[in-house]
Amino acid sequence: MGKRNKTVFIGCGTGRCGTTSLAKLIGGCENAVCTHERRPLLPWTFNEELFQERVRWFSNSTASVIGDVAYYYLPYLERFIREFPDAKIICLERDRQAVIDSYMWKTQWRNRWSNHNGTDWAKDQVWDATYPKYNTTDKAKAIGLYWDHYRNWIRLLAKDYPANLRTFGMDLLNTKTGQQTILDFVRMPERYRRYREELRYNARESASRPWTKEEGFRWMQWISLTAQDITSLIPPESTIILVDQEQIRDYLPAQYHVIPFLEREGQYWGPPPDDATAIRELERLRRAGARSIVFAWPAFWWLDYYTGLRQHLRSHFGCLVENDRLVLFDLDRKGRTV
Repeated sequence: MGKRNKTVFIGCGTGRCGTTSLAKLIGGCENAVCTHERRPLLPWTFNEELFQERVRWFSNSTASVIGDVAYYYLPYLERFIREFPDAKIICLERDRQAVIDSYMWKTQWRNRWSNHNGTDWAKDQVWDATYPKYNTTDKAKAIGLYWDHYRNWIRLLAKDYPANLRTFGMDLLNTKTGQQTILDFVRMPERYRRYREELRYNARESASRPWTKEEGFRWMQWISLTAQDITSLIPPESTIILVDQEQIRDYLPAQYHVIPFLEREGQYWGPPPDDATAIRELERLRRAGARSIVFAWPAFWWLDYYTGLRQHLRSHFGCLVENDRLVLFDLDRKGRTV
């Protein structure tokens, strides 16, 4: 299907404004694919190579609507419109102070909006690059400047490209009328629409989060060490199934072909509903060339919860490593354990 016969959709916004729920609304429709913060992440400074990779992904999809939603698309939007003149872009908006408060809660010991030396704030080699930087050491002020910058830039783009880009308040996600307005704008065919009754935009995550500076720095250290463990044990160019709650994958070198679990269109699609689904997907990926499956420490609970999957792995494949940071099964070896 050529790109003129489908809708290329991009969702954006400052973050903490309902972007996850927007991706779920669009992606939940039939014959539609819409991911959230699709990997590889795009840096705020325009990167031509990654832009072209994303263009190929949009172009090659056969879905009626193909899209991704992420805050970091803002510097790329004009180029996407030139590449896809009929593209539809939605920018979600939320009150300025609410965005500041939400980011202050979420990021805790990280400051992605200021250049810093890593002493007072933890440096993040992956995610920091996806945000712009402002000349202030006051984190809340920097987030406010980010909100202002984003709003002003998106207003200029909406004025220049009114057929392509529209801003929506995030409250629209929580009503059927609002969802219908969004689906109308992205030209979602009526027969494919699926409305969501319980979209909860920006709900706070139930997963544990480091709250102190010391815990935060230790968290980042463990992420780095886990990535180093994986690269020391598995050769480059290998295909790895990674179960990590989306914590480690972005820190692995590009030479590795890393598949999240579960996955759809190469993106993380959440935990499996049951053991049977997990085993079926594991075997599908193994037949497709995956040689290892790695459980990183944020996802160790899988091995307790999915008892059938654990039994399948331990009875059919060799467990090469089992320590405080990861458990690694070699999908080529039968029955050998540490």
